[in-house]
Amino acid sequence: MAIAMDTRAFSSGNNRTYYKITSWKKRDTIVLLVSLIAIIILLYITIHFGLFKFSLSMNKRGI
Repeated sequence: MAIAMDTRAFSSGNNRTYYKITSWKKRDTIVLLVSLIAIIILLYITIHFGLFKFSLSMNKRGI
């Protein structure tokens, strides 16, 4: 029992961490929008220069 309590940090001297509810902030929205814009720009560039090829059909080997 003592070993199990030590592994879960149930000792008298340690500060434990507790569950904290996080909330969506303006900074999160900005990071999300910047990331989406970067992905869209990179996708556009790769398609525009022919580096991105997408096909739903199977190749000749059947893979």
